[in-house]
Amino acid sequence: MPPSSKRLIQDIRRLEERLRCHWARQAPPLSHHLRGYRQDWLKTFEVPMREATASELTSALLAADPVLVGDFHSLRRPRRSLGTLVRNMPEGESPALLLELLPAHFQATAKEVLNDPKYQLVNGRPARDVYESPLRAAAKRNGIVVGAWIDASPQKRDLAAAKQWSQLRLSKPNYRWLLFFGNWHLADSHLPESIRNVGGNPAVLHQSPEPIWEKAGHPKKEQLIRLGAGHWAWLHTPPLAQWASELQDAPQDDSELCAEIAEEMVDSLASGFAECLGLPAPQQPPSVWPADQWPAFWSTLPNRERLAFSEETAPLQMVLHPHLPAIWTPANPLLNSLVEAGGHCLLTEHPLSQQTSPEARLLARAFRRVWARFLNPFLRETSLTELGSRLFPESKADWNLGWDSILKAWEDRQMPFLEPQQRVLAYEYFGGLFGASLVQNGNLDHQILKEILDGEWMGFNWPTLVATMRAA
Repeated sequence: MPPSSKRLIQDIRRLEERLRCHWARQAPPLSHHLRGYRQDWLKTFEVPMREATASELTSALLAADPVLVGDFHSLRRPRRSLGTLVRNMPEGESPALLLELLPAHFQATAKEVLNDPKYQLVNGRPARDVYESPLRAAAKRNGIVVGAWIDASPQKRDLAAAKQWSQLRLSKPNYRWLLFFGNWHLADSHLPESIRNVGGNPAVLHQSPEPIWEKAGHPKKEQLIRLGAGHWAWLHTPPLAQWASELQDAPQDDSELCAEIAEEMVDSLASGFAECLGLPAPQQPPSVWPADQWPAFWSTLPNRERLAFSEETAPLQMVLHPHLPAIWTPANPLLNSLVEAGGHCLLTEHPLSQQTSPEARLLARAFRRVWARFLNPFLRETSLTELGSRLFPESKADWNLGWDSILKAWEDRQMPFLEPQQRVLAYEYFGGLFGASLVQNGNLDHQILKEILDGEWMGFNWPTLVATMRAA
């Protein structure tokens, strides 16, 4: 890797650490009681650690009774990962999920919870929406779901959950139990110790704990870490994503307040990216439009975008105004969307955003994706079909069937002859792939990114890019 590229990565790492500190300070302060509870959790990671294999973890989970899994309540990825654990259980076994956020002594089959929105978590959200992945996996194995929440201190909830599990284990001996609780409950002296005191032999799986992320040195791929006796860590989500969710989760029922919080976060990202490149911070602040303002946002778009989208049917993912620092989002944006919005706001103050050629549109999309890839190394590209269905939910088109015509238009540089939806989809999809490939090349540096912003980058090779897209 060239020295200039290493300097860029070092600058981005410093930016990420500053953002984490800044966003952590913005989170509601902890009470003295909770600070001590969190401190116990931090002590759990003050042990020697080593990288582990999937087979080692699988063996440990199979030998455990029960398995304790960490949940960062406002993030989707930990819940999807719980679904993965359920799907990977041995054939013939039925799972029992003990969920912290369901009321204590609630009990139903996974299929019942999955099919009925009346089953709600203590925060008011339907359980089937929040835990769809593990519920689907459990329903296929005739699994059950039990609640553990009581209105008490975290310590009392640990004791109550352990007692409840010990009783359930006796009354339902033919299930494999997985307890899904907030991260801090998994400190060795908290829920694990309570489980051991009632005869259990728990294995504890922490999901992307921030202290281990620090020790692992910003891993570029998912990792499994062994942490002393009975504790494991699964690194799959950067801590910055957790802080982004934490800040936006509290006012979830107030769309205007959520939009204001997102605007502040996007502004801090855009200013950080400018600082990385030695550029002045953007002068125009971002504006984030909440879900119910889609028709008004749609009306501000240039004609080519208005023709692609429907005023009546809002997309299912973030949409950016091509030339203005304006962002519409259907829900509280996750880290990847916030980062791309920050890159977009920086972009709108430079010449590239005012250019409309296929090369410029593609580069603008790639520029946003570069930052998302740097700040979330676990990021995966969305398939063409999924992206099309999220951008244009009213369309019944099978976007894979349109692949040949889209690619042919790219090869011949005949983008104006594509349908409006095809053009938007092509820029989003191919630009995302292009941005990812720029990061993977390992040659990006400050100068290249500034040249891209100014529309002066000479490294754009259309035939090579088309070949890469065809291979993808």
